[in-house]
Amino acid sequence: MLGGARFSSLIVSLARKATLPTRQILRAQIRFTSTNNISNSSTAPLTSATVRDVPDQVIIAPTTSSSPTEPIAVVFGGFAFKQNHMKRHALLYESKGFKTVPYFNPTMILTRPMAAKERGKEIAKELLARNQPMVFHVISGSFWTFIYVLDALGPRKNELVKGIVIDSAPPMSDIYAFGGYVAHITKQPALKSFYSQPFRLFRAYQGIHDKWESDISQLMIDVFWKGLPILFLCSRNDPVLSIGYVEKYIEDLKSRDLDVRSKIWEKARHTLGIIDHSEQYHELVEQLLKDSMRKQ
Repeated sequence: MLGGARFSSLIVSLARKATLPTRQILRAQIRFTSTNNISNSSTAPLTSATVRDVPDQVIIAPTTSSSPTEPIAVVFGGFAFKQNHMKRHALLYESKGFKTVPYFNPTMILTRPMAAKERGKEIAKELLARNQPMVFHVISGSFWTFIYVLDALGPRKNELVKGIVIDSAPPMSDIYAFGGYVAHITKQPALKSFYSQPFRLFRAYQGIHDKWESDISQLMIDVFWKGLPILFLCSRNDPVLSIGYVEKYIEDLKSRDLDVRSKIWEKARHTLGIIDHSEQYHELVEQLLKDSMRKQ
């Protein structure tokens, strides 16, 4: 399989032979495949020694803890997320007594089902070794990896995982989710459909197909359990999401008598509800934390 850089090079060579509109689309796709500068070998959780952009008062949990009862917040960054993008999330959790364990993964891993599954197993192994109560905060395109993490935790997930926040997710796996992301980062939402077309090739290259979509759709339901508080946060104008898809997913979970809460704003930038609706965002997450830890 080609790596992200080599795949981008392939698109560049095609762009040189393309018409002007097609070149614009291909350049957008190149930007998508290179949106994460974290290399494949640097996807382990960051320690306080390596997080330079996070303020000093934000506590990043060390790899091990002397207290198995000390809660941690496992935050999965979305496409192109770096340390500075997670400052507000870390501050929110640190203010409530949680140390933060951030995970940053390359876009090409987050969007390749088999790579996301393997990465999920690795992360689950690390979290099981910590043996601490934890909440998950899942952002955008990290959703599939998170599902695989939760599944790989096995029977101990019911004991360790106390609550889950799902922010700007889940996206669909169709071309319009990818094109919507490019429209988002280029600040041209009206061109979502235009940017979506070349992602037919990208989906095939990444191994996104009907069988996988069927399997992940079922796992997205089966992986949760009764008594686990789950909070969805997103907006109707999000170009990356299909709100109808998100709402149906929420209803499917509720139909299983799961503790699901949701807030869908009319307007908020993708992954930036924590800024655009800061007060309410904090209130909703804080309430989930209270309910989660009350059950500890």
